[in-house]
Amino acid sequence: MCGINGFNFSDQTLINKMNSNIKHRGPDDDGFFCDNKISLGQVRLSIIDLSANGKQPMQYVHAEKKVIIVFNGEIYNFQTLKIELKKQGYSFNSKTDTEVIAASYIEYGEKCVEKFNGMWSFAIYDITKNIIFCSRDRLGVKPFNYYYDEKQGIFIFSSEIKGIFAHENLNLQNKKNIAWDSLDFFFSLGFIPSPYTVYKKIKKLGARENLVFNLQTKKLQTYTYYAIPEFKPVFNKRKLVSKGKKLLKSSTKLRMIADVPIGAFLSGGLDSNSVVGTMKQIKNTKQIHTFSMGFPDGIDETPFINISKKFFKTNHHHYNFQGKKDFLNALKLYQNVFDEPFSDFGFMPSFKLSEKTSRQVKVILTGDGGDEIFGGYTLLYNIFQYETIRKIPKIFRRSLLKVVTLFKKNSDLTVLGKIRELLRWSLVDTTNPLYELYKDNKYFDKNSLKWFNEKMNLCLNKTNNLTEATRYYYLFFSTMGDNLLTKTDRTTMYYGLEARSPFCDYRWIEFASKIPTKWKVSIWGGTKLIMLTLIKDIIPKKILNRKKQGFTPPFFKYIKQNEQYILKYIKSNIPKGILPRGVVSVIDDKKQSGEDLYFDILLKTYLFTLWYKKWIKN
Repeated sequence: MCGINGFNFSDQTLINKMNSNIKHRGPDDDGFFCDNKISLGQVRLSIIDLSANGKQPMQYVHAEKKVIIVFNGEIYNFQTLKIELKKQGYSFNSKTDTEVIAASYIEYGEKCVEKFNGMWSFAIYDITKNIIFCSRDRLGVKPFNYYYDEKQGIFIFSSEIKGIFAHENLNLQNKKNIAWDSLDFFFSLGFIPSPYTVYKKIKKLGARENLVFNLQTKKLQTYTYYAIPEFKPVFNKRKLVSKGKKLLKSSTKLRMIADVPIGAFLSGGLDSNSVVGTMKQIKNTKQIHTFSMGFPDGIDETPFINISKKFFKTNHHHYNFQGKKDFLNALKLYQNVFDEPFSDFGFMPSFKLSEKTSRQVKVILTGDGGDEIFGGYTLLYNIFQYETIRKIPKIFRRSLLKVVTLFKKNSDLTVLGKIRELLRWSLVDTTNPLYELYKDNKYFDKNSLKWFNEKMNLCLNKTNNLTEATRYYYLFFSTMGDNLLTKTDRTTMYYGLEARSPFCDYRWIEFASKIPTKWKVSIWGGTKLIMLTLIKDIIPKKILNRKKQGFTPPFFKYIKQNEQYILKYIKSNIPKGILPRGVVSVIDDKKQSGEDLYFDILLKTYLFTLWYKKWIKN
């Protein structure tokens, strides 16, 4: 999906080049629309209505109103919306959700997005109003990047930044266009959050945001259309479990709508198992392909995956990550796929898994979002412990801290050590204690701290519950749209594979805001408590009772083995003065930095170097 305003549209070369730069996202077809104001282009991954009726850009006309749309994603409730629109007098020439979006816009205007259940980024050229209306879904599953020059009246957008790079005359691949503040985000967070990109002149449309570009005034406006819900717990567990089971089946069934073969990623964890277990309730599992990956030289989930595949009896495909070979191949792909620095290291196995998967199916269901909905992170129960301890009068906490501090030999990893740190933390006088935690991080720069503080305070305004505010922070800002979901989108779409997650259904966001915190996490360290009840009848008991284990592939081992080569490569390809001072100091003083931080920053710097060498031209 791409578009331009502000150029000579008699020449279709630019829009064709933009399409070409993102062709991997839609290998089945491509198209363009041009008039004297705007050019729109689209490369199509055919999922619903494989006929020529689904071709984009798509024109829709109703009651003398005419729009042209380009769309990336899926609107899962389009069939229900279509029935409603037909009652309003709308007619349809295709079986696509694209046409339903266009009709919904004509009927409901910019508020049409509030009716959509799905993942999307789209642009609608409203010929009557002389505007371009753009939108990105609530969690940012699908990407939207844009360049805007108000003085020249130029607006360019594309699903990926490399589409915008087709405009070589703008000289965007210049080191003078690097946004240094964005580099701080990358090295601190591992990704660059919306609206920023690594380029000064290119932005991301944020999750939950609409954009309107006025073709007459050349003014651009963005605004948030979906508010973070208030945390309003309902203390009726039976009712919540019943509703949750229905929602899991509904959200999964909607994501199984396709005119092409579908499958699912399957790991040894709760999220993917719950998705496959629900698919089994809907469809004969012999018709479902599942895909997994093992790490023989790392922490390997293969024994648990084998339990799941035997239980579900799907048509299963397993691949073992081939150590250094697949690691190096993933790094080669990284340079081509990620057009700004990105370091969720899970992209490495995701490339290989997506490649294998794309040979069998065109749509894959994932468990993305399960941790953010149900509270699956260790920090969440640590915060719950903190909030519980805070209920003890301060005078008793101070006294208890003096007692446990006497046992100085206990490390922070022992039970006593953890109690000591929680007591210390609980005595910090602040409305945002996480800020106090992060500000002492060895590498968390001022820009990232400021951004974190702003986003956490926004979440805290929705609840006086720090645990829930942190979960909101994960869901809307930290781990999803520009991070985890970016990894999933880029690695799957590179192979023309569409990933869908039932837990990214917006109804889960609102459902989770009604689950009491104590039914998500336990003071004793448990997570996803209510989820265990929801899915206990549909997944293997050994998976249900398994202790949570993070995804820890052996990539740092490969980095350590090639440390000297990497250091030499960075030095040879990055001009002096480019890297932030904090990064340089960590790499220059390995002993002072500590091994964990050193190798984390070293790998990020290596990825940054690969990006720099590929995408910065002068």
